[in-house]
Amino acid sequence: AVPGGLEEEGATIRRRQRKNTCLAILATLDTLEVHRLLLRQFHEATAATDRLTAFSLILESSAPERPKILETFMAESAKSPVAWESFLATVAASDCDDLIPILERIESSPAFSIEQAGEQRALYGRFALNRKRSLETEEGRAYLAGVLRRLAPINEYSTARALDAFAF
Repeated sequence: AVPGGLEEEGATIRRRQRKNTCLAILATLDTLEVHRLLLRQFHEATAATDRLTAFSLILESSAPERPKILETFMAESAKSPVAWESFLATVAASDCDDLIPILERIESSPAFSIEQAGEQRALYGRFALNRKRSLETEEGRAYLAGVLRRLAPINEYSTARALDAFAF
């Protein structure tokens, strides 16, 4: 094998996947020590996947830094269309108890544009498919109904894709 070849890159990706899986398991403990691990990975990650994984786990934690991380990462992500869509999708897929207020905060941000198809898919489509929050909670169903009403006149395709949440 050539040094730095595909085999080596594949092994690196698999190690990161295992590390992130272990971090997700540890995050269920929601302790200060685990918060420190999550924050360290968030701040020191060299791969976007590692940073998004840490962000997602911080969002679902009780870490005191959580609100500041959310605001800072939102502002930082808004500077790049790719990072912004990844941020939106990560938040929308979250299993945090205050997800709806967070989504409403994002929608009110000047960085969010409901007219952008990529942002629709990332925020609304991903939330709709987050059935545990979108369909299995009264608050989620009410939010999703509002999203569908706002989205339908703007983009029928994105609206139909969000309706896929009801397919199963």
